[in-house]
Amino acid sequence: MRNEFLYGAGCALLFSAGALMYPILVGESAKDILSSAADLATVVAAVFAIVAVNAWSKSEKHKALLELMSLDNSFSALYLHIEKVHSVGGAKWRGDELSIANAQVEESRKAFFAASSEYSQVLRRASIYMSKPEINSFKWTYEKLQELYMDYTVKIGLKVEACIPGRGRLEVLQLLEEFSSFRAELEETKKLARADIDALIRSSI
Repeated sequence: MRNEFLYGAGCALLFSAGALMYPILVGESAKDILSSAADLATVVAAVFAIVAVNAWSKSEKHKALLELMSLDNSFSALYLHIEKVHSVGGAKWRGDELSIANAQVEESRKAFFAASSEYSQVLRRASIYMSKPEINSFKWTYEKLQELYMDYTVKIGLKVEACIPGRGRLEVLQLLEEFSSFRAELEETKKLARADIDALIRSSI
């Protein structure tokens, strides 16, 4: 951004020097020279204004894209929610009171939707500065987060339902295995999202 500003300023100064020297070299009057200088000042001011606006726009885009890293909060909230759903299965198998575990599941669910809604607002602001191809190719949207939420919670929810108090040790082991698998998948998905956002940010510099 700084290089673009210097390039624009250099071009404007070279143009100014040439425009001012021409009337002097051809012997025009002082009045004509001053008139040319006034016209030239307007042109130069316009050039500087355009360069400044472009630099400001790129700076604002860069800052907006950096905020997309807040997607991490949604992934963390989703992971916590899956963990709480998983804990219900363990409590159910042990025969524990489920009210506390279920309350924690509901709290973590709300936390996820709050984080994803906040991210949606961040993405909406960033899209103002993004080009149409960038918007079309960017897949880490609010809808994508909801898709992940439904996929993971439905799958692990079915395993939790299969847990029977005092029995079904196999179901509990399957639940543990499923949870470990989800955790690894979610971490990998998070890395892919960060890589895509990082590439988008670097392209704006």
